[in-house]
Amino acid sequence: MGFKTVNHENWRTEFKNLQKHLPAAWQSVQRDPDCERTVVVVPSISLPPSELAGVAGSVHYEERLLSFLTLLSMPRTHVVYLSALQIPDEIVSYYLQFLPGVTFSHARERLHLISLMDRSDRPLTLKILERPSVIERIKAKIVNPALSYIEAYYNTELERELAAHLGIPLFGPSDDLNILATKSGTRGIFAKLGIAHPKGCGSLYSLEDIAQALIKLRSECPNLRKVVLKLNEGFSGIGSIVLDLALFAGFKEAADIAGALEELPRQVCGDVSWPLFCRIMKEQGGVLEAFIDTQVKTSPTMQVFINPMGEITIDSTHEQILGGSSALEFIGCSLPAKACYVGALHRMGMVIAEELAKHGAVGPVSIDFLAVPKNAPGIGGLIEGDCGYEGDWAVCAIEINLRRGGTTHPLHTTMFLTGGRYEPKTGTFSSQSGHKICYVSFSNIAPPESKGLCPNDIIDIITDAGLHYNSTLCSGVIFHMMGALSQYGRLGATCIARTQEDAWELVEETKRVLSKEAKELNWLL
Repeated sequence: MGFKTVNHENWRTEFKNLQKHLPAAWQSVQRDPDCERTVVVVPSISLPPSELAGVAGSVHYEERLLSFLTLLSMPRTHVVYLSALQIPDEIVSYYLQFLPGVTFSHARERLHLISLMDRSDRPLTLKILERPSVIERIKAKIVNPALSYIEAYYNTELERELAAHLGIPLFGPSDDLNILATKSGTRGIFAKLGIAHPKGCGSLYSLEDIAQALIKLRSECPNLRKVVLKLNEGFSGIGSIVLDLALFAGFKEAADIAGALEELPRQVCGDVSWPLFCRIMKEQGGVLEAFIDTQVKTSPTMQVFINPMGEITIDSTHEQILGGSSALEFIGCSLPAKACYVGALHRMGMVIAEELAKHGAVGPVSIDFLAVPKNAPGIGGLIEGDCGYEGDWAVCAIEINLRRGGTTHPLHTTMFLTGGRYEPKTGTFSSQSGHKICYVSFSNIAPPESKGLCPNDIIDIITDAGLHYNSTLCSGVIFHMMGALSQYGRLGATCIARTQEDAWELVEETKRVLSKEAKELNWLL
């Protein structure tokens, strides 16, 4: 990805040798969950800084994998958690309070927090690789290396090199499969499998490439009104812009269209300027796709898990909540997806997951879809491949993410708190006691007036209002990214309840309480 890493001769060979031990280690842990081992959590957003330019407080995204602290409920598991900035004790205590069957002090002794105290915009993993002393400190905390491994947000070359330094495998593939999860690679998989997906072109690197793709798409789809242009490695919908074809009316030659593209307003893609967008595309490439522009459409997503033996399980389905300047930015999700087309998600998702498993993919995979009424006007000819028809709906695949994402932490947290699992036969999530569970999760639930509140303030407010998660009722609010509220006005939340309606009521009540108490301070003792 263009990052300079420390010199470590033959680390790629060392990494591949380490990965050979991952299946045996995984099987040992499954047979004996109480075995002694260490999980090193590396929540690095390993993308070039330019791609995170539009994400306020991106360093606090490292808090999203704090859901892995639930591993400490296993009394012989140690967790080493890396971060660029020190994670406040009150945030750590907030997560540890939910652990059943172990005392707080016992869990805290097995948690090793290592902060680099480096706020710069470079990836956390790169910062670790630049610090031999930090690598040695991590290695000193690893017990039973034969059963230990790294859990990372992204599995890039940086994380693979770190695994070689630490002498433990990375919970991910042995080879670089990231190309499969780029927007261009995704289109190739869908085409190979005959999976329905929007018409378009991949591997675009210049304005001329975009112009040629636009001419081709316009000729194939006479009723096309809009297109979406995406960076190959966009993050949470950032790096996607919608272009109205009216901007290019009358232009037939690629050179003329390229000229019109060059003159686009600088801020057509929200917080990322158009010149910067073009520079990033020149480095990593992108795709141009038909924009499915219908009055009724939804954006469901399905999560599967591929274990090191290549076995696949369906973990969940969600409805994505999208927003931002292009209405393509991920801002939240709700579990589960709508029952009216969940069967199509399962069928198409499993076909894709089986193909990824053949290539050696390991770990969580998220597959995003688009669902529209099958007779909706304006979609004719805009989709290629076999649509996943389910009742009155047509479903097409949009992209694949071979990494953890916005659905990871709410799902992990809810699975842990409720002891529940997703049931593919019914398309629902049930707690250990058999109760149906739903949730709504937002990347940012904070009203503007709550900016400036600290983690302790948030905990006091939500407890005073009676919205704190209640394990008996399997209902309440769990926060994440609490460290981002004071400076950046960002606070994530997952609202868990027995029904979707109740979960949405919790969302609104949480917003109302935060807004009110930020001004009135009634919660202060």
